[in-house]
Amino acid sequence: MSTLPFAHLHCHSHYSLLDGAGTIPALLERAKALRMTSLALTDHGNLHGAIQFYQHAKNLGINPVIGLELIANGTWRGAGVLGPEAFDAVPFLDLLNEYGSPWGMTEMTPRGA
Repeated sequence: MSTLPFAHLHCHSHYSLLDGAGTIPALLERAKALRMTSLALTDHGNLHGAIQFYQHAKNLGINPVIGLELIANGTWRGAGVLGPEAFDAVPFLDLLNEYGSPWGMTEMTPRGA
């Protein structure tokens, strides 16, 4: 089996409350088992797992892409509402840092999350 020229660019860890269940080591071990060369972490409104993700990915030989998912505008209607109705016209935004470092996005997190 050859290395896959594919990377998930929208992946949540357990740091995305109510949306991600996988731990960072488990996500990266699975990517390694699938012979992926890169993986992005785009948790909701936080960079809590960025350093662990970066270090673990580098140790496994996977190119880490640090990202962040923010709600750009609109009103969150609560966890009791499912599907697209949960948001009033809310586009989400995935920010990916091309240098694999979270430091450029830390300025945006308190304002956008």
